[in-house]
Amino acid sequence: METSERKLERLERRLEDGVHAYVFVTNMAFHLALGDEFLGHAAIRYGLGIADYAKPLKYSLKDAWKIKQKHIDMEYIVETLTTYPRIPNHFDSDFPPTEPGEPNRIKIGMRYEFVDAGVLGIVTAAHVSVDQKRIYLTVQAEDGKASILSETMSDYELEVYRQFPETYFGVVQEVPRNTKDPLEFFERLVEIHRTYPRESLLKMAKGAPDINDLEKLDDLELVLEFCERLSNNIMNRQARNIKNDSREKNKDTGP
Repeated sequence: METSERKLERLERRLEDGVHAYVFVTNMAFHLALGDEFLGHAAIRYGLGIADYAKPLKYSLKDAWKIKQKHIDMEYIVETLTTYPRIPNHFDSDFPPTEPGEPNRIKIGMRYEFVDAGVLGIVTAAHVSVDQKRIYLTVQAEDGKASILSETMSDYELEVYRQFPETYFGVVQEVPRNTKDPLEFFERLVEIHRTYPRESLLKMAKGAPDINDLEKLDDLELVLEFCERLSNNIMNRQARNIKNDSREKNKDTGP
């Protein structure tokens, strides 16, 4: 695969102006081994004549997010290549069943009244904490106010979630997972904070020295700027904690 990439780089240097293409090179040959359960495979992507796609350049988190959205259809192809030939566990018309006697499962995009919390609104996002056996919901009320609610899960529902995490909430969605990739973490923050009212974001950022500049940003730019700062702060704090833990460990094991 490295040879293919070098060839593409040489070809790119001879391209005429205005010529560009998305290129995907794979070694998949499943049709030649239909009886095998697993075949190792690899794939590369390359933006031929495209300066900001699949090139080793450094970007800020929000610029990397914008570039990914610009080429999002190609990202879907990459995702398919990494999972092929795995078949989805469920399709749109066949979501995980509810056990008789269990309460109806919350579905993203539906309106609910949460009496105990005094909230009526549409569920815009949902997340399960397996360790806590709890569901966390983001609910958007009619006045635009967003609330985060939680409820416990039964053992049965937790087992269903473990089997079908992508479709548990009535829509096919990517399951949040622990990651050390800064962009994946940033994308998750953006997904969450895009449901927040603008006023809430500005209120959380009121201590920023450039708050006047933040107030002039449009809604999307405000979310991206806020999430980039939040992501950088969290990652920097984690790095400091790891460094401090390492120092403490060296003290304990020292002479």
